[in-house]
Amino acid sequence: MLRLIVLSCAAVLGLGSVSAFAQGDRLDADANKPSVAVGPGTPKEKKDRPVTSRAVKGLVVDESGKPIEGALVNLTDLKTKEKWTYVTKADGRYNFDSLSLTVDYNVVAKKGPASSPVKHLSQYDHQTPAVRNLEIAHDASAKADGAPASSRPASTGKQ
Repeated sequence: MLRLIVLSCAAVLGLGSVSAFAQGDRLDADANKPSVAVGPGTPKEKKDRPVTSRAVKGLVVDESGKPIEGALVNLTDLKTKEKWTYVTKADGRYNFDSLSLTVDYNVVAKKGPASSPVKHLSQYDHQTPAVRNLEIAHDASAKADGAPASSRPASTGKQ
């Protein structure tokens, strides 16, 4: 009888340790899963998270639509008057991310003395990312600063 009790206790302890070992494996497997998931396989609970920031991006071009490299794109927070600057690469693109949802912004591009019209990003614009393409008209700035017509590029296409 004593032998039966000892065997029963050993069996119960053995099953308990196997169960704890199996749970340990599951915990290790969960620890190896990434906490961030992106793409079409993103779990539903990650897709349904509320948006906490927004972005604005766009293209800086000249009057003919050609991308401008080296343009300075200034983003201004209209609440704090804080400014950020982005320098465009050869493709003329810019991008500002992690922007507040409750602040209005202005964005403008400059290249030399010429600049684009100011574009506004309202806190009520829920498009993300917001796209604001900026056009810098070099010819208009040359006229505005009084440069002689001979120093401006010909607009007829003939040289």
